[in-house]
Amino acid sequence: MSVKDAAKQLGVGRPALSNLLNGNSALSLEMALRLERAFGADRQKLLDLQAASNRDRTKETGTAAVRAYVPNFLTIKARQIQSWPDGNIEARQQLPVLLRKLIHSTGRELRKVDFPGYDNAERKGSDGEVEAGAATAWIPDGVSYWEFSTTKNPDAKAEKDYAARLKSIPATERAQSTLAFVTPRNWPGKGDWAKEKNAGGDWKAVRALDASDLEQWLEESIAGQMWLAEKLGMPVTGCETLEQCWRRWAAASDPQMTPAIFESSIAAHRGPFKTWLGP
Repeated sequence: MSVKDAAKQLGVGRPALSNLLNGNSALSLEMALRLERAFGADRQKLLDLQAASNRDRTKETGTAAVRAYVPNFLTIKARQIQSWPDGNIEARQQLPVLLRKLIHSTGRELRKVDFPGYDNAERKGSDGEVEAGAATAWIPDGVSYWEFSTTKNPDAKAEKDYAARLKSIPATERAQSTLAFVTPRNWPGKGDWAKEKNAGGDWKAVRALDASDLEQWLEESIAGQMWLAEKLGMPVTGCETLEQCWRRWAAASDPQMTPAIFESSIAAHRGPFKTWLGP
């Protein structure tokens, strides 16, 4: 049967049917009904196939790196990020906290985010791991391993971490993963370092981010801006982090409140809350 005859049988124009058959238009509910009535096709099966096709197209286009828009809140400059670790021994433990806040607030289709910070920051193995279903300007799609350092010489630390991950992660896994090295310092040689490592072919891709990249990434995250502004001692009007809110609230009593006052409520609701979160 020709397209013209089929279109006549369906009661639609030839261009409409031709566009559907050539993949230039999506199957509508009305067209599915016409196909069912005219040719005995399974309407629901056709609609399910169209839905599956839509999901596949979304995945294909979702890998593009798209930057999020946030309103102008405050500006943290690269020089402020660069000086943050100076004389601040806690910066090494706080850097993974900043990164996970940036990732959680700007990432897309996140399946895993593991960035131990504070007391758990000095663990063995990779400093962080992300699995994302879609890329952004800063977060690669798929699995990525993250290393970071606050030392003034990022080159040496990057080389050390790179060698360590070659030993700890199998080649088959590295071929499907990205390695990212992050430093809050200005690193003029980051581009050459990443280019050299990418040429080696040990990973699917290798990236290097420094203070300049973090400055730009922070522009997309109010949560990240708020958190780092507090660490830098920058004044923020009209907003405060949860840590600031707790300190202000706890200090309102004498003696000062401690988290221990919530222990009984936490114990009572821990089970139902875990059930609500699901498996």
